[in-house]
Amino acid sequence: MISRANVNDVPIILRIERKCFGRRGFSKAHIIWILKNPAAMTYVYSHQERPVGTIMLKRDLDVARVVSIAVLPGHRRRGVGTELMAMAEDIMREQGAKVMKLEVNVNNDTAINFYRHLGYDFDGILKGYYSWGEDAYVMGKTLDQEEDSEVDCIGFRS
Repeated sequence: MISRANVNDVPIILRIERKCFGRRGFSKAHIIWILKNPAAMTYVYSHQERPVGTIMLKRDLDVARVVSIAVLPGHRRRGVGTELMAMAEDIMREQGAKVMKLEVNVNNDTAINFYRHLGYDFDGILKGYYSWGEDAYVMGKTLDQEEDSEVDCIGFRS
């Protein structure tokens, strides 16, 4: 089950961040800032009523961004991350985003392969992106808009 997080979920999100990223995880203050930011949203994935994953998103006009995605080690490779990403893409598409972007550590081959499998392509590199000095790849994916309108273009028939 995936549910929208709020400030009451800070301890859950912080615990998952710490277990997944150690000292490099977001601080409590940063998580609260994300949860209170009107352009951002956070979701918690629960398995058998236990929180096992999170995703934090932010949207600026037609560009959405995955701020963070984390899945507890014992629940990886079980579809949790894929479900979170699919849900995030659907939500952002519904809100009018045309592109989903994310940053990933250039040394994190597992995450890079995960995103490539989901259709994300390399858009560049950010030197020294992380506070500890490592570089990040920028990856992106076009969010195809659903074709529910009857008129996609204006034309004439003869």
